Amino acid sequence: MRDATAVSGTSVWRRIGLMRVTIVLLALAVYTPAFWWGTPYATAADRSNAWGVDDEPPLGPLAQAHDILHPKPVQNPNLGYPMLHPFMVLGAFAPYMGYELLTGGVKNPTVGFPHGFVDPVKSLRSLTLIAHFLSVLLGVGIVLCAYEIGRVLWDERSGFASALFVMLMYPMFYYSRNSNVDVPVLFYTATALVAFAFILRDGFTMRRSVIFGSLVGLSLATKEPSFASFVFAPFVVLLLPNPGSDGAPWRNANFWRAAIAGAACTFVAYMLASGMAIDFHRWSAHIRFVQTRLAEMENNDVAFIRMYPRTLEGGVQFAARLIELLAQSMTWPGLALGAIGVAVLGVQRRRESLIALSAIGYLLVIFFSARVAMLRYLMPVAFVFSIYTGRALVMAWESRRSPMRLGAAALGLASAVTLAAWAIDLTDGMLRDARYETAQWIAANARPGDALEYFGSDYKNPPMPASLTSRMAILNRGSNFRADTSEVAVKTVINGWAERRPRFVVIIPDYTNPGKEYAATCPPPIFRGLEDGSLGYRRVAFFHTQTILSWTKRPDLDYPVVNAPIRIYERVAVGAERL
Repeated sequence: MRDATAVSGTSVWRRIGLMRVTIVLLALAVYTPAFWWGTPYATAADRSNAWGVDDEPPLGPLAQAHDILHPKPVQNPNLGYPMLHPFMVLGAFAPYMGYELLTGGVKNPTVGFPHGFVDPVKSLRSLTLIAHFLSVLLGVGIVLCAYEIGRVLWDERSGFASALFVMLMYPMFYYSRNSNVDVPVLFYTATALVAFAFILRDGFTMRRSVIFGSLVGLSLATKEPSFASFVFAPFVVLLLPNPGSDGAPWRNANFWRAAIAGAACTFVAYMLASGMAIDFHRWSAHIRFVQTRLAEMENNDVAFIRMYPRTLEGGVQFAARLIELLAQSMTWPGLALGAIGVAVLGVQRRRESLIALSAIGYLLVIFFSARVAMLRYLMPVAFVFSIYTGRALVMAWESRRSPMRLGAAALGLASAVTLAAWAIDLTDGMLRDARYETAQWIAANARPGDALEYFGSDYKNPPMPASLTSRMAILNRGSNFRADTSEVAVKTVINGWAERRPRFVVIIPDYTNPGKEYAATCPPPIFRGLEDGSLGYRRVAFFHTQTILSWTKRPDLDYPVVNAPIRIYERVAVGAERL
């Protein structure tokens, strides 16, 4: 006869395994559509970048590897982050690059376009898809981590509810589909919090300390500011007795051995994964860059970034903006449920409430340091609060009080439906981005040898055929410089067009000029002259896809790059040009 306990244990693990598979398949189903958004159509050097801001692949990680293998005085300009994410992307690239080398798809790799690729359009698109799908998988991992935290701290039902609300977080539907660093860092943050959930439930041991410390190191090696998610941890493990024990843990020698081992693992993991041990020169340049950028932000020297002043009024505005961004990530009803869950568990003095200190500590670090509010910066906070949203919903549903059950159900349903509507609208905007229709128009109307000019960076342009040449109408100096829109700049553009005579001019807005229809490098008189025809150009096309749920008024992303409105102007032929 089989042991009933063993049968029960087997049944539990089978059920947990089925739940995990369900969550993985569900997350894959919602994140995979449109992961191909933004892949470049690399018919020229200025068409090799993905559309997303800070979406480094396909060339970014390859350039980072080139700098390591072939050191030079001037490093790759992207020094904003440590190297773990580029290493991960390069690992994902490796099988495809091996295939390209074996089949002759790449010969004599070079820094300049086409970078040694025989068919750069196919190769750079394939590499971008690989990098984007890696983010999809990491996004799925984040959702699975939410389930594990809920299951470990409470039960399977709470785990599933937590996973559902984390999966529906609004920014996840954008950042899980491109290769920005914020989903990778959230993945390692989430895995570290899973390890800490086991510490809260089962106690602080050598093994758990080593695992937790290593995962924290990997999170820091992806993006150093992630330390803010873990400032709470030393205080908790130092002051919270292990389950079933009495007295402060710091009185035990085993505690200190485990703590030192965990700290050492954090440093070693960071040292190896960040690139410090591989290319110390590059790592040092990265640290200097970050220090310089922080000083520039503090002095308001970085264009297009709002710093909240360290005054009472600035602090109130900054706090209100942080709360507003959390609500945009998880809706006001979802945020309310999460706050209720934290408050109820905190009042009950339940140790499961201590994971919330990760979010609270993170908010405090942001408030007293960076003074910059962006949607993606708050993803670690929204992740934690979404877990408590799931738990609060389950607690209310298990209550015998009907008003509590109905109230929580109404909040939960309102949050889930709103988040789903935002996700559908964003996904539709990515699937039917105006650039796709624009590309068809350009292909049908452009003649070989025609030229097109644009304002701002080249990452946002629609696909263009190789027979069409393109260039910036005026130099884009980057985010550290405020665009010159003076009369001198106006004359520079007009004189340049008189000399170069491009057939087309394209206007696409971006994050450099919030609320405007054009990029910051386009002087307002130039835009007005294009619109009224006084510059010798007339508007011949306008593209902006009407998404299926636009009435939901989904929140803005940090960068308005999805389905941006596109205006195309054509030079008006005069005199002999008509013949």
